[in-house]
Amino acid sequence: MATDKGHEKRLLGHHQESDQIALLLRVAPVPIIRPLQYGDIPNAVKTSYNAIFSDSLSLYLDSADTAPGRECRQKAVHGLALADHVYRQTAFTIDGGDATLTLGIPGRKRGPLAPVFAPVFKAFDTKELTKRKKEFVTKLSVMLQKAFGDGLGDLIEVQGLATAPNKQGRGYGTALMLYANAFADWHRRGVWLVTTDAYGFYARVGYSVVQEDVLGVDDPKWDGEPVHIRLEAQVVSSPHGREDRSGGNGYAGMLKNFIPSSPPYQLLIV
Repeated sequence: MATDKGHEKRLLGHHQESDQIALLLRVAPVPIIRPLQYGDIPNAVKTSYNAIFSDSLSLYLDSADTAPGRECRQKAVHGLALADHVYRQTAFTIDGGDATLTLGIPGRKRGPLAPVFAPVFKAFDTKELTKRKKEFVTKLSVMLQKAFGDGLGDLIEVQGLATAPNKQGRGYGTALMLYANAFADWHRRGVWLVTTDAYGFYARVGYSVVQEDVLGVDDPKWDGEPVHIRLEAQVVSSPHGREDRSGGNGYAGMLKNFIPSSPPYQLLIV
């Protein structure tokens, strides 16, 4: 793993009183986070695919995807999505794709490939899969409206977080999430994400469940447990107060984290 001995001094110098950075500094050595490159995508695809393979939502959707070539199609979708994030400069990694973070940042336009290939992959969706995707999107939309209202467009979304199985337990996921927090704080924006099973992990890096719903309850073709989808948002993690950055709408009073004294690119990326 690439490391930098000066990393901890820079982090401590900027964030001595930050509980979140203290959490990161318990990871030794501190991981170096870099922008994801196109050459990292093959490894990143494997990482992201393996990370969601046993996720409750993935199992719910995959059981309805009975068209041929599901694994190949899903890996292709992951690759296109990651290429789009590289184009928009919204993807970050540790060790060349062994751990990845992708963000939805307001104002960053999508690349040219995603709109072209999306209809091609959608053509493989079965009737049942289309129904379940619609169920998820509908319920998520309601949760987002209740939680953030008109302020949603000003927030950053954590769209993906994944660590390769053989690199788990090293603090990579924690480091990437603390980078996301610092990035959002520097730009004075709130952060939200959707998870099913990993809500405990996100609580440790400053997030809490603000809305929750269940999928599959009324689906006779689903024989598994109900799938809990949780909308999470960043919460207070520092003794220092912060002026509300949402203008009092939607996210008002919910996000009062530390403000870095320099951009996160100088803190965690070399």
